[in-house]
Amino acid sequence: MVRESVFNNLQDLKFLSIMENSFEGPFPPSILNLSRIRHLELSSNNFSGSIPQNIGMLHDLKYLSLFANSFVGSIPSSIGLLRELQILDLSYNHLNSNIPREMGLLTNLSELYLDMNNLTGNIPSELGLLTKLNLLVLLSNNLTGNVPSEIGNLKLLTQLLLGSNQLTGPVVKSVFNLSNLEVLGLPNNKFTGNIPGDFWKNLKSLLYMDCRDNLFSGTILGLNTNLNLTYIDLSGNQFTGEFPSTICNVTSIEVLDLSHNGLSGALPHCVGKLANNLHTMVLGNNKFQGIIPTTFSNTCHLEVLNMQNNHFEGMVPQALANCKELKILDMGNNHISGTVPSWLSTLQNLEVLVLRSNRLHGKVSASSTKHPFPKLRIVDLSNNEFTGNLPIQYFYYMKPTRKGYDYNNSKEDFQYFYQASVPLRVKGTEYEVKEILYIYTAIDLSCNKFQGKVPKVIGDLSSLALLNLSHNSLTGPIPSVLGNMETLQSLDLSSNQLSGVIPNQLTSLTFFAVLNLSENHLTGEIPLKGQFSTFGNDSYLGNSALCGLPLTKKCMHAVSPPQEVGNDGDDEDDVHNGLNWELILMGYGCGLICGLSSGYIAFKMGKPRWFVRYIELLQLKLIRTRMKKRVR
Repeated sequence: MVRESVFNNLQDLKFLSIMENSFEGPFPPSILNLSRIRHLELSSNNFSGSIPQNIGMLHDLKYLSLFANSFVGSIPSSIGLLRELQILDLSYNHLNSNIPREMGLLTNLSELYLDMNNLTGNIPSELGLLTKLNLLVLLSNNLTGNVPSEIGNLKLLTQLLLGSNQLTGPVVKSVFNLSNLEVLGLPNNKFTGNIPGDFWKNLKSLLYMDCRDNLFSGTILGLNTNLNLTYIDLSGNQFTGEFPSTICNVTSIEVLDLSHNGLSGALPHCVGKLANNLHTMVLGNNKFQGIIPTTFSNTCHLEVLNMQNNHFEGMVPQALANCKELKILDMGNNHISGTVPSWLSTLQNLEVLVLRSNRLHGKVSASSTKHPFPKLRIVDLSNNEFTGNLPIQYFYYMKPTRKGYDYNNSKEDFQYFYQASVPLRVKGTEYEVKEILYIYTAIDLSCNKFQGKVPKVIGDLSSLALLNLSHNSLTGPIPSVLGNMETLQSLDLSSNQLSGVIPNQLTSLTFFAVLNLSENHLTGEIPLKGQFSTFGNDSYLGNSALCGLPLTKKCMHAVSPPQEVGNDGDDEDDVHNGLNWELILMGYGCGLICGLSSGYIAFKMGKPRWFVRYIELLQLKLIRTRMKKRVR
């Protein structure tokens, strides 16, 4: 709490900043006696209670920031008396009133931040009187109704951020008058109608447009060479028609996301040209068909390419070998045929490879590259028709990363980032994982025709969190060295032809939370130590020679058969022993087509509470880190 006596003899004080401390309690009343104060900064503390009604007494205020506190209640109408105010920041609080119409009296205001509160009601038309306004940030509230047409009077506006509210109706035509607008954010609302071609024609200064997760419909028209757009996100709407080839003329685009719409037809050849400047292209969850363009040149700068869940056919185009910077390649859930091309291993920066649920077949042959996939962390080849031995050569260098996939780009007056995502399939349902994607590592080769033994070299993958080899034709014992996988959370070896006992070494896995060994030929007593005491009988069904809890079949012998020791001559077993990789906190499984419950969501749906809490704390830490780096 701030001691009241501190401000008693400071009536002439003009600048006060006590930001980023741990002050708490109500708004200090003595501050209201600082009649000449011009700059008041109380942000990033723990102040609570309401904003005082008589704050309008501070007539000389030009800057007022209460950002990131715990203020509740209403925005006092007396705030309209602060006629000299130029910057007002009340964001990241718990304010829950309407936006007072008196804010229209703040005619000198250039920046207004009311985001991350619980404000309700309509956007008052009086905000259209703030003709000096450059930034209007109202995102993440509970605002309703249409955007008032008076917003079009704000001719100096460069940033308009209204995302994550419950706003409705079409984009008002008066927005076309905002010729200086550079940043437009309307995501997570209920906007309807189409985006007219005149929209792009008039907003020639626009650099960033985010309209994701609304109810926009119709075709995408009007994009042309006169635009300087660097970021377009129209995902999660109801757009139809073909890929708008005019986008290829906007050579400034760095992030393009058209996913989760109803777009159809073949991709134009100019997409390869577009990739010369693009960092991220996301076209997943549409109805695109035909061959993936082969026009990616050696000037390709793509790092994220997501085409999953469409109707693409043909082979993976070799032209993608020119995209040397690719980190995420997701072509899952299409009709792609052929074999896994050997040139994929030349993509030395690739970290996430998803080719699940296609028509790929044959052996995943060894690469001629000396160190194939040195940065690979997530590989999902599930639900295809691959044969032969498991492609161990892809896993030797698998390790986690501490760096996320957020694409950050700073312009003169603003900064934006884009979070890449990969779908997680849990119990037959797909979930998009974004914020903590980078801390997952996983191997999913399920639902294929792989043969041979489970190679012991997998035990060297100490950072692996999810391993799914189910629904194949694997034979032999479960290697005891799998107990070395210190961060393993989910193991699915079901529906194979594995034999022998369940190694006791697996009981040492402290993060172990999901296990499925059903439908094999395992024998002996089920271990009951460690996390094994939490698994139900569905983890072991279909193994007629298994006994002991949780099965009803009792064991005849107190002593289990001897555990597997030593090497058995597998040609992969001695390779690359002793890898010493960093541990990661959590794992990720991209495919999990056959219904394996894994990852954070699986635990949220019924696994141990300690693990749920652990991941929640991790996410909270990430959110707090981002809050500290908040960019206006």
